[in-house]
Amino acid sequence: MATDLERSRDLLQEGIDLAEGAGLNRLGGLFRTLMAQILVELGDTEGAALELEGLRAETAEHEYRVTHHMTRIHWMQATGDLEGARRLPERTEPLVRDLGGFAQVYIEPTWRTLAAELAWAEGDVERAWAEAGRAWWLSRSGSDMSGLGALEILSRLTEDTDPRWAAELSGYSAGLRGVLNTASARIGALRSRLARTLGGVEAERLITRGSETPRARILENMVRWLEPIVPDDVEAGDWRR
Repeated sequence: MATDLERSRDLLQEGIDLAEGAGLNRLGGLFRTLMAQILVELGDTEGAALELEGLRAETAEHEYRVTHHMTRIHWMQATGDLEGARRLPERTEPLVRDLGGFAQVYIEPTWRTLAAELAWAEGDVERAWAEAGRAWWLSRSGSDMSGLGALEILSRLTEDTDPRWAAELSGYSAGLRGVLNTASARIGALRSRLARTLGGVEAERLITRGSETPRARILENMVRWLEPIVPDDVEAGDWRR
């Protein structure tokens, strides 16, 4: 049976064929960028490199360039080019700051989540917390889905100091997503570590409790927990809704 990632790959290929067949090359380029993300998750870094090769992201809109850069960073991480993965965010940060409208609401939280992951990998835990927290607050002006990455990395940042809360956060993510994230190897590894730390039954109980928490209570609990690190430029109305 095909996995979610494999189904996503197949659907994206259909989208690429339709877009490029209709001469919608910019849309086709976006689909190829998304395809590269899927292929990285599937472990096909050579296929991802082929998708990224030749895409002219530098002449496109900021939103597309940021998405393209995020995908290249994921690819660099997967291929072991950690130095390249560290350098590219410096070029991307000005583009992120210039995002406006829906792009800021839907793309910047994902970028901030990636920045948190990079900071954590470099041992900069303080910046990782700040970026992950900012990703969550920004996502409150958009859809719940745009904040899922922030929830997932916050769970990973918390697992060493409070594994029970980390398990519940993982459940919150599943509850807002509507289903457990079985596509991400990182999330699967997190759940395995929590099971070893807490015991399989207790870890599953806490994750299930988090996933069954009503949305309003999840948001209330997250506001109370993260209120100390609300960014100065995030209005109260954005994150209390």
